[in-house]
Amino acid sequence: MRQYLMHSQVSRAIEETTPTTSLRLGAGVEVDVTLLQNYHTLINGITGSGKSNSAVVIAEELLKAKVRLLIFDTDKGEYTPLKDFFPYIKIIKNSSQTDIIENLTDGGIPHIIDMSGWSGRAERLDYMVEVLEPLYENLKQRKEAGEPIPVVIFLEEASVLIPARHKGYGTARTSQQKINQIIEEIARRGRSRGATLIILDQRPSGLQYDPISQCRNRFLFKVTDDSDIDRYGRLLGGISKNKAAERLERLPPYHAFYKDTEVAGYRIVRFRRKRIRDIASNIQWKPAEVAEEETKNEA
Repeated sequence: MRQYLMHSQVSRAIEETTPTTSLRLGAGVEVDVTLLQNYHTLINGITGSGKSNSAVVIAEELLKAKVRLLIFDTDKGEYTPLKDFFPYIKIIKNSSQTDIIENLTDGGIPHIIDMSGWSGRAERLDYMVEVLEPLYENLKQRKEAGEPIPVVIFLEEASVLIPARHKGYGTARTSQQKINQIIEEIARRGRSRGATLIILDQRPSGLQYDPISQCRNRFLFKVTDDSDIDRYGRLLGGISKNKAAERLERLPPYHAFYKDTEVAGYRIVRFRRKRIRDIASNIQWKPAEVAEEETKNEA
């Protein structure tokens, strides 16, 4: 049976955990935690390319590094099984932004906001604004007081949040403009105040270029549309569309072009599979240590 920890137990569990300093994203693929904690990250790729898997892998590794995470889970509860590995995570469907900010900043408790069942687009965007605006202000004040606290924010379905072209009418359009404004602000100035974004979407051409150009870490999985391939050329440092298309043609699932702040060019990396169970699967998942113990008992 899953055990839920009280606030004091959560804080103690986090304090007693030894943080990792290197994120192990795959075989032979290690990234210093400060790169993803201090610089915005872009993850793009079509369905089946490994984009969603990579996001969960990065979340797993950041949690091992004791990084404060705020994940807006808008797609099928992709991240909620993380609680099986990290029981102190707080999963909410709707909660006061004051409680979220207090637990996240003061308590160091990672939050997953499960929005997978929300049907109203404007309602979802408004709630994200209600959380992000006061959180950003809180981080700004802490930075000015000389007590900065870094928080990494996962934004799924970014084309809804920062679309290349604004969509909707009336209330929906107003909500769109508000979320767009706060994300643009965080993309431009958030890094110096402790707020770092991880932006995810299938198509880079569907996103505003300014926010994603602020992402110094770029994991670019396979895309097939001509406009996306052309955008990849720019994101990878100005390679030609033909060269990008040629290399994408040979890019298998779970492999991505990776460009960061430390190297001028890019390299191809292969992500490991996420360790949390897939909630859409019928496979019965158990932590490795539990399965090993059961095997010993059966013997």
